[in-house]
Amino acid sequence: MSGERGVLSGRSWQREAGSAAGRLRAARLLGLLLVALLLLLVLAQLVLPRLAAKALRDRVARYGQVHSASVSALPAIELLWGSAQSASVSAGRLAITPTELVHLLMESRPVTDLTVNAQAVKLLNPGFGAGAVTLTDAVLRKRGEEVDVSARLSSAALAAALPEGVQVSLLPGAGASPRVRASGQLFGFRASIEAAVEAAEGKVVLVPTATLLAGLGRITLFSNPKLQVLSVSATEAGGESQTWKLSLRALLR
Repeated sequence: MSGERGVLSGRSWQREAGSAAGRLRAARLLGLLLVALLLLLVLAQLVLPRLAAKALRDRVARYGQVHSASVSALPAIELLWGSAQSASVSAGRLAITPTELVHLLMESRPVTDLTVNAQAVKLLNPGFGAGAVTLTDAVLRKRGEEVDVSARLSSAALAAALPEGVQVSLLPGAGASPRVRASGQLFGFRASIEAAVEAAEGKVVLVPTATLLAGLGRITLFSNPKLQVLSVSATEAGGESQTWKLSLRALLR
């Protein structure tokens, strides 16, 4: 009997030893997996933002010079799904149409906070027979679905963009709903009118202020189904030449 007990005790010890060894191997394997996962996350945090910044830089570079771009995400693994917490771009001279600008915003929609600074932006095809107009010190900020755009416009740049024989000037005291005076060959005849630039129904519209011209109704200056314009403003920026600071607030749709 004592011999059988000894055999059973030996077998039990072997089973316990084997079980302990198995648990030790499992623990080592789990530790190795955790270390590998940690290294992968660290590598992703180092590499993915750089790859995302390059993609953003290339996206903006379609329209001109880009000096730098950066993207931030924590954890960086979110970038694999196209999401990012913040991104910024510093650009030189860009040339872009209003439609392309909205498209760029839509492409960057997964980025929560986006800031794009450009020394100069040539706005192509603004409409109404006007040529490209050059804006300076342009800043675009996107916070969630909210978009804020600001830039400076000089009287010389405005005059260069207008059709021959047409003059437009910003009237004193402009701010929210800035007022302008346009003169020259307008609507097929020579005229001079005053009008307010307003945000209405998600669009930027020109509204004649003179009672006699009220029948012309609103003239749409800018409209895009993917962007709801909330407000527009213009203030004198000062300087040697007459310059205005233009601002626009909108929501992505």
